[in-house]
Amino acid sequence: MTTVATSPEAPTEEPTTTTPAVVLLRAAGAVLLVYGYLVGMNSDLAAVRELVNRPLGLGEDFGPLGAMLLLAAAGYESVTRKPSVRRVVLTYLPLAVTVLLAAGMVTLGATIWTVPSADHTSPLTLVGNLTLVSQLIAVKPLLVPLGWIVLLELLAWATGALIRRFTGNARVVVPALHIAVAATAILLVDHDHRAATVAAFSGVVVIGQVVALRGRFQFLLAPAAWSLFVLAEHQYPVELARWWYPVAAVYAGLLFTSAVVFAGPTAAKIAENRIVGWLADNAIWLALLQGVFGFAVMHASTAVAGVLTTLGATAALGWMGRRR
Repeated sequence: MTTVATSPEAPTEEPTTTTPAVVLLRAAGAVLLVYGYLVGMNSDLAAVRELVNRPLGLGEDFGPLGAMLLLAAAGYESVTRKPSVRRVVLTYLPLAVTVLLAAGMVTLGATIWTVPSADHTSPLTLVGNLTLVSQLIAVKPLLVPLGWIVLLELLAWATGALIRRFTGNARVVVPALHIAVAATAILLVDHDHRAATVAAFSGVVVIGQVVALRGRFQFLLAPAAWSLFVLAEHQYPVELARWWYPVAAVYAGLLFTSAVVFAGPTAAKIAENRIVGWLADNAIWLALLQGVFGFAVMHASTAVAGVLTTLGATAALGWMGRRR
């Protein structure tokens, strides 16, 4: 189970535990992702969308907001905690396992969440998904549509490691360059809203990082990172404008900043709860596996798919439980 620090850590120290803010927001992100995609794509939520989503300005049933909370937390921890090969492996592992499971399920005829819907796969598709290249090219099929979250968490660890090599105000150079490169990518990619979307969401990683840095420049860098969503919407209005990503990004930034700044004994107590800790620890697993096992359960039309789904879900959850 995740252990929780009971007081805020200075960004220059080496915390050995996960702060309550990160635990709470990763747990919340996991719940929102499952609700937004597994429930949202397989249930009639018209009333909820009309009464809740529209007034709040949130599209896609809170799914993107959940992803943003995970990415902000990843950005924050990439600065406050020392990077390691183990963390990188544990970040990528859910993607590799889920891609292989998805390929197997499609081959056996189960209905899972792929983009586009598929009844077969190929070695080239498998390689594209395992290497995460397919997450950046709109014409490539996706066996795990939310795999871009893993891509951006890996990016967070890479840029965070660079930030930690600098001291003082020089540390803001990396986030500033990140924003510049992402903006350039959004402007230069030609007719590929998938790459532009990933570049825009990478701005949330920057927001988490500048919250950790706590310098005067965060009041410049955070809005600049947020503006990546506005730029992406401007470039791809048909594909992106309807989802209101800039609004969700504002919520994510405010929630994360408030959680970090105002975390106290109550937050620490909640974060120590075993269920909350489990959700936080396994947020990526839940986000990715829902598209395989969750969708297969809801759409299983054959005995083979149903049995395989049940066995696979039991094995996966048991494996995650042993990690704790």
